Amino acid sequence: MMKYSLTAQCVTVGLILGISVFLTGCATTSSMRSKGSGEPEDLTGKWTWTQGLPAPQPANLFQGEFVLEKDGDSYSGTLDDISEGTYGDTIKDVTVVNDRISFTRQGQFGMQQWKGTLKKENGELKVVDGQWTKGGIAGIWSAHKID
Repeated sequence: MMKYSLTAQCVTVGLILGISVFLTGCATTSSMRSKGSGEPEDLTGKWTWTQGLPAPQPANLFQGEFVLEKDGDSYSGTLDDISEGTYGDTIKDVTVVNDRISFTRQGQFGMQQWKGTLKKENGELKVVDGQWTKGGIAGIWSAHKID
């Protein structure tokens, strides 16, 4: 009987500690990637991007530019796909959490989800390790800010 009581107490304490660690993490997690000063990285401006299918598929490399604008606390923009000849696709649902960015591209050929890691190298803001999805198709993409 003592063994069951001690086990139940240990499980209860473990649950309480686990929940408190989870809640503390949620309360302290930043929703925006920060520079050293605590300000979010400025994503506004013109970017150039490339997109393709992962190996071993043929490259099927697409390229273009997009522009992000900030309105209050949110971003939106437009995307030009020079390779497919579509211009002015809508960028919406831009989300930045820590160093991860994601957004939706709504264009002439449907909707795509784009995600990637924000990284600053040699003073240049980039998106690396990018992945895009559309329906059951997935691929890779990268970008860097040019203006």
